[in-house]
Amino acid sequence: SLLQRAVKWRFGSDVEVVNAGVGGDNILRVAARLERDVLKRKPTHVFLFEGANSCKLRYNPTKPAPWPWSVGVEEYEKTFRDVVSRVVRSGARLTVMTCAPGDDSILKVFERQARDYATARSFFCRPAEVRRCVAIQKRVAKDLKAQVLDTHAILTRYMAAQHKTRHTEYLHVDDGVYLSEHGA
Repeated sequence: SLLQRAVKWRFGSDVEVVNAGVGGDNILRVAARLERDVLKRKPTHVFLFEGANSCKLRYNPTKPAPWPWSVGVEEYEKTFRDVVSRVVRSGARLTVMTCAPGDDSILKVFERQARDYATARSFFCRPAEVRRCVAIQKRVAKDLKAQVLDTHAILTRYMAAQHKTRHTEYLHVDDGVYLSEHGA
């Protein structure tokens, strides 16, 4: 809704903005519904903002690390490449928005609780995993000549500045994963 208001303010009411994002989706689900929810509408521009659910780690206290991504790394790259390729072939101008960072100061608390209480849990937006995801996103976008908006770098710098100044406008809601309205 924030983007829709900004675009309509800048370009007028002739522009239609459709949010085809679905909370909880990973790249496999995006690929499965891409034609129906996006390409069928014949968009002129597509923004692909994805990654947190694809690279989340599934912690199981009964199994030793490393824990796998919810979508395997190789499968992620293959499917992300397929999605980007399909959008580019459609003729729409694609902007890949890299995966947003999580707030590690919040995420570490949840990880410690899962370990202390030996409970299975999904760990979202762990810094090393997000960096791997972002590297794949950038590589695929470059290979397929899609534009990149490095959301990860922008928000990482902003978060670092906020932590230094103890600023009170948080980029995330209290889970450390989802962006707040301010973060959006």
